[in-house]
Amino acid sequence: MKKLILISIAILIITKQYAQIEKGTTLPGFSLSGMYSKTHSNSGTFLPYYDNSGHNYQLGVNLKYGKFVKDNLLVGFNVGYGYNSREYDVNYQSSYPNIQSKSRQNGINAGLYLLKYRFITDNFCITYGASFNLAYTESNNNDIGATQSYDTMGVIHYSYYSTTSFDNTAQANINLTAGINYFVTKNLAITGSIGFFSANYTAYPYLKKNKEIEQNSINLNLLATYNAFGAGLVYFIRPKKK
Repeated sequence: MKKLILISIAILIITKQYAQIEKGTTLPGFSLSGMYSKTHSNSGTFLPYYDNSGHNYQLGVNLKYGKFVKDNLLVGFNVGYGYNSREYDVNYQSSYPNIQSKSRQNGINAGLYLLKYRFITDNFCITYGASFNLAYTESNNNDIGATQSYDTMGVIHYSYYSTTSFDNTAQANINLTAGINYFVTKNLAITGSIGFFSANYTAYPYLKKNKEIEQNSINLNLLATYNAFGAGLVYFIRPKKK
């Protein structure tokens, strides 16, 4: 008898209906990402002897907020910031000059999105919609090294150099997206993206050269392609019933 009661309760929980997201429900979001990598290598027994080392770290933060303006229709915005730093050194154990390369990159982005939820079953729905995003990135690169040349006597000479460059990139893109959601509870859902179609416009206005390069592209990613698939948890804050 006890087993029968437990099975009945489990069936009631599984079949509970969440087949509508009410107007006024909000969807806040926050993500923090980071990555650090370090590399090291050497020439071994080969001449000239050298030792390579480098590191790369990235940091990103993104804020997202959406609100259902109608039942099952979500409108929202997102803002984000990203930072990337890379350093690379080649240290020779001889008269060869050392080489050093450093780069820094800062970027901001903002966008608007519209998403429609369509329930297939009581707990499962598909989503589809569009988003518009703007991004701006600044890069600073510094390289220190030397070039090698020989004179008529066969003597090696080195010409040392140090270069610094500044680049900035502005990008706009429109995305058409599709995804799936499975509601574990009324407020918590497992979500996944299954593909997107995007059109991009990129401009590279080099400040020193006072010119602009334009680049347009169209990308199509479906199902579990590398940068189209993602999964996560979403928490819906539903309005209190009066």
